[in-house]
Amino acid sequence: MASASASFTLPDAPEMSDPGLPMMAGLESSAGSGGGAGGGSGGGIGTGNGTGTGPGSGPGVGKGFVSTTPFGSKEARSNALKGYLYDFKQSPDGKPTPGYQVDMQHTEEYTKRVAEAIQRDFRESAFKGYFKAPDALYLTQLAVPITAASEGPKLFGGEGKMQPSGWLAHYHGKLKAPKAMNFRFVAFGDDCVIVKIKGQTRMIAAWPPLRSALFGRWQPSDPDKEYASPWGEGWKMTIGDWINPRAGEIFDIDIAVGECPGGHVSFLLLVEEKKETYAHGADGRPILPIFTTEEVTQENRARIDRDFAKWGTFDWDKVVVFGSGGEGDRFGDPLR
Repeated sequence: MASASASFTLPDAPEMSDPGLPMMAGLESSAGSGGGAGGGSGGGIGTGNGTGTGPGSGPGVGKGFVSTTPFGSKEARSNALKGYLYDFKQSPDGKPTPGYQVDMQHTEEYTKRVAEAIQRDFRESAFKGYFKAPDALYLTQLAVPITAASEGPKLFGGEGKMQPSGWLAHYHGKLKAPKAMNFRFVAFGDDCVIVKIKGQTRMIAAWPPLRSALFGRWQPSDPDKEYASPWGEGWKMTIGDWINPRAGEIFDIDIAVGECPGGHVSFLLLVEEKKETYAHGADGRPILPIFTTEEVTQENRARIDRDFAKWGTFDWDKVVVFGSGGEGDRFGDPLR
C-alpha cells in the first residue's frame, strides 16, 4: 500500500498558549526514535522508511504502520471508523463565523457548538454551517500523544485552509461485539473526547474548564473514581457508562475529538471490562487495554508505548478487538 501523503510530527514549541495541558510532558518519549532506513531522515510515525527533515532516525510512517497516523489512516479501511474534521470558526465558503472569538475568555463559542453536535447525534446536518476539511481519515485506535493542534487539520487536508483552533473531528461506524460484554470507556481528552453508542452519550472527557458546558445532562457514572491521566496532576481519566452488548451484536458508535483555543492536543481511549482483573500502576490506576477495531500490530504497540512511555504501559494481553459492522449512516444523511 502507498504511504500517507501527510506525515505526523510532534511540535518543538507551542503555537498558542494552552494553559491546561503540561505541553512538554512526554515529548521526549514521543518525539523519538523510529529507525528510518539508511539512517535517513524520518517524518511521521513508526519504523521504516520515513520522509521529512531531521538528522538520523525519526518518528516516520514505516513498514507495518503504512499510511497510518494517530488520527487515522488516509486509506479507506473496512474495519475502521470513518472521520471528518470541521472548523467552527468559518462557514463552508470560508467566511468567518459571526461572533466567534478564539481566546480562553470565550470558550462558550466552542462548547455551545460541540454541545449542539452532541445533541444532534453528530449528523451531517449539525455541521452544515461550518467548514469541512476535504479529506477523510479512518480510525482504528485513539491514542494521540501531546502534539500540535495543527496536526489534526493538516492530516484531514485542512492545512492552509483553517487555523488550528475551534475544530472537532468526528468518526462514525458500526461495531460488532466479539463476545457478551459489560464494559465502559475510560478516556483522556485535551480538549475533549466524546463517545456515543446507539446515539446515546456514554463518555465525555474534557479539559476541566469545558466540562460543565459539554457534560450537559450526562455525568460520569462514577465521578468520585477518576483515574490518573498520562499528563500529571490536574488531569484525570474520565470513566464512562457501563455498556452491555450481546455476543455478535452490531451497534453504532460515534467518537469525536476536538480543540478549543489551539496550542496542543492529546487524546486517549481505553476499555475496562467489569469482570476482568487488571494490574495497577504506582498512581493507583488500573492498567487498561486500548480501544481498537483491529488486531494491534507490533508496530502500533511500539508506537503507543513509546508515545506514552512517561505514563507507563497498557494491558496488551486483554485487548478486545471490536469487529466491523459497516460504515453506518452518519455521512451524507438528509438534513434534519
